[in-house]
Amino acid sequence: SYVGDLAASLTSPSSTTRTLFSGICGSDENFHLYLGDEALEPIVCPATDPSVLRTPAQTLAPFLGEEAGGTWTLALEDTAEND
Repeated sequence: SYVGDLAASLTSPSSTTRTLFSGICGSDENFHLYLGDEALEPIVCPATDPSVLRTPAQTLAPFLGEEAGGTWTLALEDTAEND
């Protein structure tokens, strides 16, 4: 699989789900991301510089005010067929 085949989302204990990224960076094989709403720039490829804050695909603001305790789920999906 390539990074471009992947979709990532984060779900809170309250069932709020936000997409972090999807279909980025084509045939790149690695990524290392630092994501946050305060970022000034979107994800750039190759996405391997964890020292630079980048914007996620969807804002993380809906998580504000939610209880932090509980089970958070990070889901990664390989969206490519026949991989």
